[in-house]
Amino acid sequence: MPETLTPDTRRALTGVIANPDLGFHPATTQNAWIMLKEARGQTVDLDRIGDPRHMIEREGTMSLTARILARASAIGRTRPDPLILRPGTGGDAA
Repeated sequence: MPETLTPDTRRALTGVIANPDLGFHPATTQNAWIMLKEARGQTVDLDRIGDPRHMIEREGTMSLTARILARASAIGRTRPDPLILRPGTGGDAA
């Protein structure tokens, strides 16, 4: 039997799915989509769907980690900035 959703819940879930630019985590979007499908009495077989698009990298492209490291090296950032505040930058107590 399909789960019934209140109009407010249905509207909130639809808002998550319809606005990907709001930056919701992909798992949040997936859960909202599944809840709406099940409320309509439709089944969801995640094994049949495959990997989410944000997890698929095109063949021949560098991995995200490799791209970040290459960009950091290109702009001269090979390690994090030191956490010690220099005098005159607001870290000195005097």
